[in-house]
Amino acid sequence: MRTLSLSPIWNITKSFWFLPSALGLLGLLLAATTIWLDRTYSGLIPFVQDLGPVTTRSVLQTIATATITIISLTYSITLVVFTLAAGNIGPRLLTRFRESTLTRFSIGVFCCTFLFTISTLSFVGDDYTPRLSAFVAFLLGIITVYVLILYVQHVSSQVLVDNEVAEVSAEMHAAVEGFLDERDRQQDREPPPLPAEPPTTVHATKTGYVRRLEVESMVDAARKHDCFIFLKVAPGDFLIEGLPVALVHGRGAPEVRECIARDGVIVGRSRSPDADVSFLIHLLNEIALRALSPGVNDSYTAITCIDNLSATLAELLRHKPPSKIHCDSDGNPRLYSETLNIKTVMDNTLRPLRVSARGNILVTRSLLRALNNANELCLPEYHHLVRFHIRLIIEDAKKYISQRDDLDYIMLGVAAPSKEEQLAT
Repeated sequence: MRTLSLSPIWNITKSFWFLPSALGLLGLLLAATTIWLDRTYSGLIPFVQDLGPVTTRSVLQTIATATITIISLTYSITLVVFTLAAGNIGPRLLTRFRESTLTRFSIGVFCCTFLFTISTLSFVGDDYTPRLSAFVAFLLGIITVYVLILYVQHVSSQVLVDNEVAEVSAEMHAAVEGFLDERDRQQDREPPPLPAEPPTTVHATKTGYVRRLEVESMVDAARKHDCFIFLKVAPGDFLIEGLPVALVHGRGAPEVRECIARDGVIVGRSRSPDADVSFLIHLLNEIALRALSPGVNDSYTAITCIDNLSATLAELLRHKPPSKIHCDSDGNPRLYSETLNIKTVMDNTLRPLRVSARGNILVTRSLLRALNNANELCLPEYHHLVRFHIRLIIEDAKKYISQRDDLDYIMLGVAAPSKEEQLAT
């Protein structure tokens, strides 16, 4: 069986070195092209004909020196941003910073300019001046300056916690919308009658996190071989080598097993926000918990996170989750996979926030107001979950906040659970 692993192409394109290296190589190719044009079509740029070897060499040396200085400055700024993000916002955000397209593109432009310039400089002689190449180097120097300005503006906004909360919230909202869109594409179905023979088990051959599930490819394979797949994992789950990831029912199970191992379950060394809604929720929750830690004590950052989390929870609570059964193009059930568990999400989000906010009037009030709003929007079958957490927060508030006026302030606009609801939960 082949190893369940993340696609190498995905790893390479998302790495911090790939885009800068590719643009640096582009600089070398561009230098070779302009040198060839210079030799083949001399006098192509009329207004640079007066450039001599000494002036050209001086200009190219200045651009090359300035560019390599900018590259050093850029990497230094990037490391500083990584340090500030890990210490003040959350270490999990380093992945977002590292995969920032603008950061990698900026460094790539600087590498392109430097390699182009030093390559051109090597062709300057006493009797030959690559005038077109010098002109292109001059243009690249101008582009480098403006890219540097854009880069500094970008990284300065990254260390602002409110901006990061807004970015994570936007990604989380888009992920939830994509998750809920499955509701329109899948109808509630029951699993098909399974054959009497025992199923074929697919085991993990690598330790790591499930980063995404290629549902369509697995459904197509199950349809082709007339099988039914019972997935035992979901995005974000941690696998240990040898654990079962799926059960395959049907005569074509060996072929389907190979498809699951090769293309179905994508495993990586770390979690990813791609197709993993809970990861983004945990990321925002981590920022709030770090803000509530004794060393930071930033209540307003925690409140901002809670407000954005409440919008996501409300969106999940007002819709039924997608069907766990995925069908093929003929409407036949082919795959079972677990959807997002609302109760688990609420417990993992609200319980640590409630404990960290004990005695904090502002954050406790924000939690209660957020849950009260969610209670008004959620489906009837979720009311008991929301009211349960409201009751826990109120009980903690009564225990850790002694002043009656403060309790009244916290409870303003929030309906306390009735005795019947408390007994029911």
